[in-house]
Amino acid sequence: MSLAGWGRMSPRARLAWVLQATAALALVQVGLQTFQDRYRLGIDPQAETSLTDAAGRPARLYLVELQRREVGRGDLVAVRPPARARQLLREAGIGFPSPMLPGRLFAKRVAAVAGDTVAVRPEGVWVNGRQVAGPLVLAGTLRKPPEAFARTYRLGAGELFLLGSSPASFDSRYWGPVGREAVIGRVRVLWYGAPRRE
Repeated sequence: MSLAGWGRMSPRARLAWVLQATAALALVQVGLQTFQDRYRLGIDPQAETSLTDAAGRPARLYLVELQRREVGRGDLVAVRPPARARQLLREAGIGFPSPMLPGRLFAKRVAAVAGDTVAVRPEGVWVNGRQVAGPLVLAGTLRKPPEAFARTYRLGAGELFLLGSSPASFDSRYWGPVGREAVIGRVRVLWYGAPRRE
């Protein structure tokens, strides 16, 4: 509305316009608050270690649904970096923020759940006897031999084993399982970037 149009309005019409504008702004505020209570947006600038789709395109923009629904094998979830992840980075002399820990959340896929057996070996990760990830390529960056991360886990109630899609993903193969309470919510990828160059 132009100032000339405002000047030609009657006082009653001005009041009606102000009330409508106020109501519209209140609705926008309620909508934004509802969105903020239920969702978070995330950006992943790391082309080398991002989750990828089948075509190899790295996920760049995420929507995190904060609702605490059950998660299962194969779900993409957001978790806070566990204490063990932060400890490994400190021990390796990698400061915060770190290229391996750039934000406050990790987006990882649930590779194993309660009742599953996970074997982490220098040459890869197996869940219930099936290989699900390759060698521990970050061991050197973490200043440890790959054998230092070799473990076998039988996941208990509420435990999750999380993996990224990149061989260089900093995930449960290094810091172990996480409790279900570490999950902030499910992740939906909104936008993928250009495919990685090999």
